[in-house]
Amino acid sequence: MNFLSDLFKPNEANPDIIKPIPYIENLWNHEWHSIEFQVAGVTFENRQAILKKIDNRKPHIIFFKKSTYEDSPCVEVYANKKMIGYVPQKRLNEFLKWSIRPCSIKFERIVYAKNTYGFTINVIFQNIIPIEKRKLISEKSWLIVGESYECRKNKKKMRKDVIKKMHINDKVLIERYIYDGKAAYMVVDPKSKLDLGVLSAGVAEYLSTNYSNAVFEAHLEDKYKDSYHVHINIYV
Repeated sequence: MNFLSDLFKPNEANPDIIKPIPYIENLWNHEWHSIEFQVAGVTFENRQAILKKIDNRKPHIIFFKKSTYEDSPCVEVYANKKMIGYVPQKRLNEFLKWSIRPCSIKFERIVYAKNTYGFTINVIFQNIIPIEKRKLISEKSWLIVGESYECRKNKKKMRKDVIKKMHINDKVLIERYIYDGKAAYMVVDPKSKLDLGVLSAGVAEYLSTNYSNAVFEAHLEDKYKDSYHVHINIYV
């Protein structure tokens, strides 16, 4: 059986439906593209009531549907078969470009002031083209910062404790996310799935501006005080 083709057969009943699958260890590896966003339009109709019932600790069925709104393309977001909003316009073209690839998701319901609910989704698209068949266009080395804070992926864990278990030349993942409305990049240990730090705001802006559609392969370099430099190979 061809594992990928069997998992990601087109939805013949409705080809506009995009159904993510649960995250599978070793399937995604480092060959993926991540798009994180806050779902738009969550305060309209009865969507707040739907979001209020979502418990982050329980599994939920999340999927996307390509559609149109006022004669323009859009992507609707559904939770448990009920529409909760849209992929935001500023991420729409990127999402549509990658939507032909297999994907998995991570999500979190968030609570704003006055009991207003939002929904953050990180869509992880599998890259079909392996690294060895891509073109290496650049190599960079940057210092990992933010190592003294708790892990973004598990706030009960500290990044410094993750770093203690890492070694020079260990492979790491470079994962994009949104922080204060801007692109940011965290460095993640693929074994523990915990972040050991982030790239600086300046580096994040540089990568987002110049290499938003590239694929990263990274490993830890020389140690600096209580952190590391990360060496990143950039492929297209």
